[in-house]
Amino acid sequence: MRARFLRTAAALGAAAALMAGCSAAPPAVSPDVSSRLAAATQQLRQDAASGHYAEALSQLDSLEREARTASGNAKISAERSSQVLDAIAAVRKDLESLESSSRPSPTALPTPDAEPSQDAPATSSPTPEPTKGKGKPKKTQGPAQSSSGN
Repeated sequence: MRARFLRTAAALGAAAALMAGCSAAPPAVSPDVSSRLAAATQQLRQDAASGHYAEALSQLDSLEREARTASGNAKISAERSSQVLDAIAAVRKDLESLESSSRPSPTALPTPDAEPSQDAPATSSPTPEPTKGKGKPKKTQGPAQSSSGN
C-alpha cells in the first residue's frame, strides 16, 4: 500500500512538473492555461496525500477537461496535451486502485441475524385470557336442596 502511494505521489509530481514546465515553453502552453493546470494539480496532490481519493479523482476529471479544452482552443500544443493526458491516465489508474483498496470489504459488515434490529417490536408475554367469575355475580336460587329427601 505504501509503495502504491509513493508511485501515485511520483506520478502526481510528474504531472506537476509537466504543468510547471508548461510555463517555461510559452509556445506549447498559454500562461493562463498553465497557471490553471498547475493550481488544479496542486489541489489534486493535496487530496491524494490526505487519502481523499474520491475528491482527487474529481479534481483529476476537472484537470482532464481543462487540458482537453485548452487543446481544442489551441492554447496547448498537441504534444504537450498528449503528455498531460498520459500523465492523467496514469494518475487515474493509481488513484482508482488506492480508492478501491481503501474501502471496507463487504464481508466485514455484520450479518442481519447477528444482532436484533432496534426497529423490531419487543417480545412480550401473551395477553392472559379473562378469568371466569369476573363481572356480575350469578344469582343463586335459595338454599340448595339435598337429593336425599329430607
